Amino acid sequence: MPHPNSTKFIDLPNDILAECLMSLDAQDLVKCIRICSRIRTLIDADIRLRYMIELYANNMVHNPRFERPESLHSRLKRLAEYQRCIRSPRLEKIDSFTQAMVSPPNEDGRGVAGGIQGIVIAWTIFGSLVRFTQTPSRNLGIQSSRYDLRLVDASIVQLAFDPAQDLVVVLETTIVHNLTCPRVSVRSLLTGEKHPMAAKLVCWLGDSDIPLDELFLAVCGDHVALTIGLLGDRVTNVIVFNWKTSNMIQNIERGCILQGYEWLSEQYLLLVETHSNPTALALTIVDVLNPDHPVICILNLPRMLETAFEFDTSVQIITHPSSQGILSQRDVPFLPDPENKLVLVSFYAHIFGGFFVSVLASDLLKIARQNTRKGSTSVVAWDDWGPTHTRVIQAKRGGCYISVYGTRALVQDAYDDGMLALYDFNQKLIRRDLANQAIGPDEITMMEPTVVKNEKALLDEVKSCLPFRIAHFARPKGMHPARTCELSIDSLILDSMHGIGTGNDNIDIYSF
Repeated sequence: MPHPNSTKFIDLPNDILAECLMSLDAQDLVKCIRICSRIRTLIDADIRLRYMIELYANNMVHNPRFERPESLHSRLKRLAEYQRCIRSPRLEKIDSFTQAMVSPPNEDGRGVAGGIQGIVIAWTIFGSLVRFTQTPSRNLGIQSSRYDLRLVDASIVQLAFDPAQDLVVVLETTIVHNLTCPRVSVRSLLTGEKHPMAAKLVCWLGDSDIPLDELFLAVCGDHVALTIGLLGDRVTNVIVFNWKTSNMIQNIERGCILQGYEWLSEQYLLLVETHSNPTALALTIVDVLNPDHPVICILNLPRMLETAFEFDTSVQIITHPSSQGILSQRDVPFLPDPENKLVLVSFYAHIFGGFFVSVLASDLLKIARQNTRKGSTSVVAWDDWGPTHTRVIQAKRGGCYISVYGTRALVQDAYDDGMLALYDFNQKLIRRDLANQAIGPDEITMMEPTVVKNEKALLDEVKSCLPFRIAHFARPKGMHPARTCELSIDSLILDSMHGIGTGNDNIDIYSF
């Protein structure tokens, strides 16, 4: 094939060029995309070329249901079926079951969601019991499975887990000298016993005076971040340790109110903090391997109105799916680039409207690496980084539930839980301008109180901002309207939430 910058290449018709591109392997095809916009456009329009890229991105050579590699025709047929499901206006239910969890003696069901990592979801905590669900995928041939993890010597408060490492890090309470004390233990996800690669079961034993609601956990690779926000003191301590050796890596004191946090990579931790006043929020990037200047960059977020004195803020970053299906004990061929993740920060102001800010983790990592060697903390105004790296969606106070998977986000309308909007933030080059024109940085700075009054208004907001899929599902008769929604590879999981603690939670799985 001629070089993309040559005259011979420019003169080739699209159909001939497509056949030439089919002769390349996926890795070379990705390189061509980076140097030629025409190839990028052609790949977006050609299902065969698009599928080659998807196979490369997912590291999927063939479907695990087949002993021999599939033909290209078979793969294309499977992809076409998957795309047909995506375009359907209604969701197709592929599985349904009841939690049927029995609370241990003398323990109340707390109904605490443990979160999702890869294809594994932690659902409900009953003191010493938590249920895990592996989400199914028709496209990848993964079956759903479930199991319970029970601790015999402690009660679970919070947990963070990594299915790829058979790892669950548990913030738990235990009785020491007749006092209830918090501690952090490192356990096997499958057995609940001490992880075989951990030097100690207990990596950190806290102070009994620390409020448990102010302790947060996150794990990435060998590192665990434990953040302690002390009520009323505007002080946050970020403790980072190696779970394999139990060695302390960092103990960082921040004079800010912590709103949320997650790992960008094993080296960089992202904090969402309130700074000078309640309306000034920022993303703070911490280099946990830098003992002298760990706080390397502060990226200011758009400020709400000065009268907005209450915030409901959250940050979601999804860890890339594991290369092993921990519950089914089989390989799962889905391992995208670890940096191909989405950071979604949502915050609302008192009774006014709010908004979501999304940015790819890879963009934040580029900013972090550029500032790592400076030896000082860089403070970046919103206007200097937001318009070129982020997308913004207006929302209503308490009006949406969001789940993030990879570079996709699922927004659920709290007032009409049968309506879901799917965003794909990976199309940044194609629709970036349209998204930022819809709600530009100037409009955010001067944002007036706004509430989305009905479904049509919400749909208009969705359509004006980003690529989307709007889908509906029928709520079973008698079902409680509030449902927790989690997004997975090509399915979503809905929990009825109308029986938490009673063992009657209905779990429905829909194909996306």
